[in-house]
This record gives sequence, structure tokens and C-alpha cells, in this order.
Amino acid sequence: MYSVNKDSNHRPFCSEKCQAIDLGDWFFEKHKISRPIIDEDDLSIDP
Repeated sequence: MYSVNKDSNHRPFCSEKCQAIDLGDWFFEKHKISRPIIDEDDLSIDP
């Protein structure tokens, strides 16, 4: 596990390289949402 500086521009990643690798994984569909998104998944809070 790598430590991440709380002031890093790349949070939650440890570096720009790790950030780019993760983005590439999403782009090439190595990650996916495991189920359909439904209204109950909406995390917004009404004032």
C-alpha cells in the first residue's frame, strides 16, 4: 500500500502514473459497474 499526501493533486491515487493506469483500465473496460444503477443508488441529499 502506498501512502498518499492529503494535498496531492492525484488523490486518491499516489501519483499521476497510477491515476492514468486506472483511467486506462476504465477506458478498456477492465472495470465495470456490477449491476444496473437504480434510483435508490442516488446519494444526493435534499436540503
